[in-house]
Amino acid sequence: MNNYTVSGRKALPASNGRPIRRTGQRCAKVKVAEYVYRDPRGRELFTKIRYRHDPCWCNRDKSFAYTWRPAYLKNEWDLVFQKPPDADGYLYRLDELWPFIARGQRETIYWAEGEKDADEMARAYKVLATSHHQGAGKATPAQAAWLVRAKRVVIVADLDDPGAYCAAHRHNLLLEAGFRGELVIVRAAEGNDAADHIAAGYRLGEFVEVDLSRLAEAASRYKSNLTNNHAKYMGESNV
Repeated sequence: MNNYTVSGRKALPASNGRPIRRTGQRCAKVKVAEYVYRDPRGRELFTKIRYRHDPCWCNRDKSFAYTWRPAYLKNEWDLVFQKPPDADGYLYRLDELWPFIARGQRETIYWAEGEKDADEMARAYKVLATSHHQGAGKATPAQAAWLVRAKRVVIVADLDDPGAYCAAHRHNLLLEAGFRGELVIVRAAEGNDAADHIAAGYRLGEFVEVDLSRLAEAASRYKSNLTNNHAKYMGESNV
């Protein structure tokens, strides 16, 4: 059985292959990505930092943090390490989306669940992709309002109950905000999310359109706080 070393100290291995946590011991965090949020003019608003837990004691394999620089801080290296008060009003990669939306161009915008997926879609398919920063089911009306004037929005759903709830929530936010364009919800042909779809070698046109009734069923399971992650709402007929 493997031994695990944390901060120079050896932890006892647990029977399930995970180390036993010592009193007061915290997860070791490794920074893996930084996502910079900007306003429509390109002005930097804040940065969201993604960490991997290695080793992990909290049953979460990742966590996030925020940094930003208020106007009253004069030195460019001075930062506040917390979420800014207006962060929930902005979408990721907004400065790339807005010129197309403002001009009324018929460019499809892909709204993914997470910055990693948005970045991967933009890189692999050269499309306009965005995300909200708060996690599953936490997008806000203010974020959806940025896309009201878009001609076509594709919501990319993660293939689990939280992902179903999040996709349904974003769908409803757009309609409530007055969106009148074409609105589609899709999921990965393989794996759980857009990044998995891309890693498996699938093309943009091979995302699978989601059956809304199956999506609503999975979303309602999540909302009812069931502990099991049922999802897999694709089904053989979900095309």
